[in-house]
Amino acid sequence: MIDDLLVESSKGIRSLVSEYTIKESATTFIQSLDDTTHTTLSIPTSLPSIRSLAGKAVTNVSILSPSEPAPTGCAVYTVGTVATVFLDVKGRIDIDKEIAKAKDRLSKANDIVAKQKKIMDSEWEAKVSEAVKETEKEKLKAAEVEGRNWEASIQQFSRMKIE
Repeated sequence: MIDDLLVESSKGIRSLVSEYTIKESATTFIQSLDDTTHTTLSIPTSLPSIRSLAGKAVTNVSILSPSEPAPTGCAVYTVGTVATVFLDVKGRIDIDKEIAKAKDRLSKANDIVAKQKKIMDSEWEAKVSEAVKETEKEKLKAAEVEGRNWEASIQQFSRMKIE
């Protein structure tokens, strides 16, 4: 589990850095969504591992607890249901373009949520095994977290536009 978390968090950082074409001085944050994940990310060897896997453009990675406020002026990457990666993009992006992109991704996440809820009706509940129920519930939860993250991104990008 720890290796998966570190790899997925690093993948999130690399994806954001690539998507926003940040070549240097990237500031990133990883916010755990629960205490277990925060404990794992806070292990002394975790941060150096994430930094080495994240790429040379990243100069700063900070670990945030679930209770800390999300950073502002950032793009967002969802790491399943356990963490969110943030990349500081303030002053480096076309805000209108990013708002449109975030709205599109929010719509896709909402479509997944609607599809999962439609699948998971009372008949379905009686027909499928516990393993299938857990897998589908995890998909639903991940889509809901992703949707909330895109909503937060839209709000952040809108605030950056005003500033």
